[in-house]
Amino acid sequence: MKRAFVSLTFLIVSLLPPRGVEVSNLFAGEGFSLGNNDPVMRIVTYNIRGCRDEAGHADPAAVAAELAGLQADIIALQEVDNGLPRSGFQHQVKRIAGMLGMNYAYGPSLNLIVGTYGNAVLSTYPIQSARMVMLPSELEPRSVLKVTLKRNGQPFDVYTTHFGLHHEERVKQSEFLAKQLREDSGTHAILAGDFNTTPDDLILDGLRTLFRDPLHERGQRLITLSGKTGGGKEIDRILLSPRLILIDAAAPRVGKSDHYPVVLTVEVPPPDRTRGPEKIGPDASGGLRMSLPSMRE
Repeated sequence: MKRAFVSLTFLIVSLLPPRGVEVSNLFAGEGFSLGNNDPVMRIVTYNIRGCRDEAGHADPAAVAAELAGLQADIIALQEVDNGLPRSGFQHQVKRIAGMLGMNYAYGPSLNLIVGTYGNAVLSTYPIQSARMVMLPSELEPRSVLKVTLKRNGQPFDVYTTHFGLHHEERVKQSEFLAKQLREDSGTHAILAGDFNTTPDDLILDGLRTLFRDPLHERGQRLITLSGKTGGGKEIDRILLSPRLILIDAAAPRVGKSDHYPVVLTVEVPPPDRTRGPEKIGPDASGGLRMSLPSMRE
């Protein structure tokens, strides 16, 4: 009976239209880099589980403190609550961004009438635009949020998503997302999120023809989902457009979420006027640097 009620609830929710993307550009800046022309920046993706701990207590301030220690220029968040009873009716991304002094865009995948739940991007760079595209889903609605930032005077695209729980669902979502990305304009970009699958799953191959997966390329594994009996899984990741160069990677075991944040430090090469804008796709090429020992998990 309980399972039928849950299924009916998700069916009703899936029929509700999603709300629009919310953007806040209160903070001006050029990131944590040493100067406007510094090519290095730090990127984080983190499934925050509605800022809840194992007991169900939601604490956005604690999550903001965790993120502050990572000193990221760009943060992609999944499972973000806004106005829901289970998290004290708080606007979580607004509060976290305010504490960090970052701009934000929030894309609500689920409209629960009293509140919403979805993905977000926080940035020390100004946000130029943001839009959300719904992914094919079975019960719980899923989406991808695209945010275009202005970094050193150039556009930089951030995509964040959260795939479904069932394999067949993820196959459709991956294929749909790859098609959307293939039709998108070429620029420096990242694709970050909770893909709910391990790196060796073939459903990621289509996305890897468009974005590079540097940790998978060199066989470096980072545990991003804690295991109840020890161990864990790697289901959260950050993919890079071809010319971005990985410097460093880690998944520090911090926070009260069941996920760990994934942290990449990357180098963004300056625009090559002889090559034109970077194109996302299999014909582009890029470099890969070895990870610095100080940031290994």
